[in-house]
Amino acid sequence: MVFDVIIGRSKQDVEKYGKEGTILVGKQYVKMGQTTSLSNPVYMDVAGSHVVFIVGKRGCFVGSTKIKLANGKNISLKELVEDYKNGKEHYCYTLKDGTIKKSKIINPFLTEKKAKVIKLIFSNNQEIICTPDHRFMLKNLSYKEAKDLERADILKSVTKENIYVIKKEMQTEKEDVYDFEVPNTHNFALDSGLIVHNSGKSYTMGAIAEGLSDLPSEIKQNLSIVLLDTMGIYWTMKYPNFQDAELVKQWGFETKPLDVKIYTPSGFFYQYKEEGIPTDFPFSLRPLDVNPQDWCTAFNLDPNSAEGVLITRAVQELSKSGQSYSMDELIQRVKQDKESDHITISIIVNQFEKAKGWEIFSKEGTPLKDIVAGGQVTVLDVSPYATMASGWEIKALVVGLICRTLFNQRMLARKTEEFKTVDAAMHYFSKDVEQKMEEPLVWLALDEAHELLPRDGKTAATDALITILREGRQPGISLILASQQPGKIHTDVMTQSDTVISHRLTARMDVEALGLLTQSYMRTGLEQEIDSLPRVKGSAVIFDDANERIFPVQMRPRFTWHGGGSPSAIKEKKDFHSDILKKLKGM
Repeated sequence: MVFDVIIGRSKQDVEKYGKEGTILVGKQYVKMGQTTSLSNPVYMDVAGSHVVFIVGKRGCFVGSTKIKLANGKNISLKELVEDYKNGKEHYCYTLKDGTIKKSKIINPFLTEKKAKVIKLIFSNNQEIICTPDHRFMLKNLSYKEAKDLERADILKSVTKENIYVIKKEMQTEKEDVYDFEVPNTHNFALDSGLIVHNSGKSYTMGAIAEGLSDLPSEIKQNLSIVLLDTMGIYWTMKYPNFQDAELVKQWGFETKPLDVKIYTPSGFFYQYKEEGIPTDFPFSLRPLDVNPQDWCTAFNLDPNSAEGVLITRAVQELSKSGQSYSMDELIQRVKQDKESDHITISIIVNQFEKAKGWEIFSKEGTPLKDIVAGGQVTVLDVSPYATMASGWEIKALVVGLICRTLFNQRMLARKTEEFKTVDAAMHYFSKDVEQKMEEPLVWLALDEAHELLPRDGKTAATDALITILREGRQPGISLILASQQPGKIHTDVMTQSDTVISHRLTARMDVEALGLLTQSYMRTGLEQEIDSLPRVKGSAVIFDDANERIFPVQMRPRFTWHGGGSPSAIKEKKDFHSDILKKLKGM
């Protein structure tokens, strides 16, 4: 008998509201004997406030794959594992802030036994065998999964030659695959010179955003979703998912574009417009909203150092009046400081000049009400900073400011909402309850969350994100965090998440990190639950703390185009991409 599964909603609320205010996320796997089949539709509550953690699988290479070492030699992944066990260190090449640098290799390991692999043959006659989902860096610094690479994709290489794939072959034999970690950058160079990265899971996060946009208007008008796009992949939601059209149809709906509003940092907005990159509005931040601690964290300065004290003094002095100010005025105030020495002043002036060059600050700033509007899906694109020095520090500063301002506004709005509810109850026959909220409930979604909320250390976004994790549900802020490295993310994410969507994990440390979620209601161990998943794209287990249940599911396909490479059950045809281009041109 088929029945609806509703994640994040108690039995009492299911009886009261049914499926109202939920979105379809997938179908449940049901096992009968040796047969596993898709059965019950799985919905997720989005009318209430939740913390959702999405965990993805890492892409990997076969053990014979050679890595380019910084000493000029090459070494296989299998040899790396043995050397690491014996205490021998190695350094590889990595791309950081747009520059090739050297970094220590840590924790090389066997990630999966007998995995499905694909062989790639490149224009430089090199061959690579890896999992189909392993991401390769393109020349424009975006990423594409191995299975999606085409001749037109020029790959990023430390050799600076134009390399592209000329042939792809899925292998019939499964092989053991390996991976390792590169601190902070999470990319490395192969023997061929190509730059590769671990896989993330932005697909599921995009599907949730689509579901929110498809809700009935009376519910959607009270919700807003903001995708804090650190990787530059969500602009594609403006286009239908023609690439998986048949699969989408099998699930009972049609491909279609989404009316997302894309905000790009003001310094990049007009450049994007000229280059034809989809964007709708520029956005900027007020220096007034950045506190001294934020500046110190972004600049990697000790708040109690001479430089940190100068920043505090200058910011507090300008903030006294409550009037907004520009970066030039802040720089001028630092130059006029009478209590700091010349060297300290020069250091801070240089730091603020650098921040001015980020081209994201203005005296007016972008009002939050423009970004967070009822019924609106907003993409806040901070990916332009990927190639800039201190790129992640800039992203962290932006995310931290947005989260802190949003939390403060929702706290004030919640008091007003509660008063109106009480007032309506006290005057039951004379006053109606308002159907539309003045300030919508907000869903914040963040990919590569381990970069902004690390287990060790702190970023300019850490405090604001932890506040939302611990206290955000009361004022109506939901948080979706996605990461392919749960072992590297702050432990509060594990303890505060009430819904966890975990795709297959390969790293031991990641399985152990998710082990923090192990509850008494689990019939079997976490590792066994995940390993028992069907080995198909989009399979996952969902931890539902509201009902103390675990559900093996197949996540639904996206109806909008996925910018990070998407799962597909459709075999490529020779004229497949030309058909897609014709459809896009006809829009």
